[in-house]
Amino acid sequence: MITSLSLFSGAGGLDLGLELAGIKTKVYVDKDKHCRSTILKNRPNAVVYDDVFNKDILKYKDVDIVVGGPPCQSFSTIGNRKFLNDIRGKAMLGFVEVVKSIKPQVFLMENVQGIVSADGVLDHLIELFSKIGYEIDWKILNAADFQVAQIRKRFVMIGTKGKKIELSKIQHSTKTVILKEVIEDLENNPGECAVFSKSMAKFMQKIPEGGNWKNLSCKDQDEAMGKADRQSGGLTAFYRRLSYDKQAPTLLTSPTQRATTLCHPSKDRPLSISEYKRIQCFPDNWIVEGSTSDKYRQFGNAVPVSMGKALGKLISGSIC
Repeated sequence: MITSLSLFSGAGGLDLGLELAGIKTKVYVDKDKHCRSTILKNRPNAVVYDDVFNKDILKYKDVDIVVGGPPCQSFSTIGNRKFLNDIRGKAMLGFVEVVKSIKPQVFLMENVQGIVSADGVLDHLIELFSKIGYEIDWKILNAADFQVAQIRKRFVMIGTKGKKIELSKIQHSTKTVILKEVIEDLENNPGECAVFSKSMAKFMQKIPEGGNWKNLSCKDQDEAMGKADRQSGGLTAFYRRLSYDKQAPTLLTSPTQRATTLCHPSKDRPLSISEYKRIQCFPDNWIVEGSTSDKYRQFGNAVPVSMGKALGKLISGSIC
């Protein structure tokens, strides 16, 4: 059996996907206590660590794959490799150090697509991995291409000892999955759910399916948008109501913010935890731990399970 070591495991979306492709996660690592609780709730016998720099992790040299998505929020604004001095950049280097020490046959790293445009970061990472003997390929993938009812673009890098695994050969789906197929049955039974503030709720009631702030009257727009520059273009996520007949935009760590609203297509409420879970392709019986905001954050940061499965199939088919 192919085995993996999971760094920055989060809610376990990538690992679940790999598992569906026949890759068993041997060790999980995450500094967030709620993520660790989530893993243990669903995998009671799992080996779980809280620090990527814990030297005990390095004893698992028999794993075939090291996988993970290091924290990435700073990559869109940094340059000239200054990320090395940022705590999130150090987490990235922690991933590199684990790969360097364990020397797995394959590593899989996912991140925000902004890493590509962050000055010097990608080139430096490729340089670091190449120096320790890995053939590198990377690509921006869209979860929507893997039967996910969500437009979610992510940077993916695969490194191999030996013949390069080409991400261009990943198997895409010909089927487009829309939101209605995934969450319609939860419409009147959403389960745990955040609430909009009174001021937001007042405006959301006036916005039709698939609409946003532009559907408000001029008077309401003035009140709702405040000082936001409405002439600058964009702003489509302000007071956004989703459409059942389309895919969701990228799920975020909170659906209730004015500038990044994720309102249900037909109800005057945000998407619920269960709806997040469905859109991210987790099984309904996957339990996530923590407060409501903790749960949104875990699912909002997750790799869609179906996307992880496609990556797992690509890797397992190349190293078996």
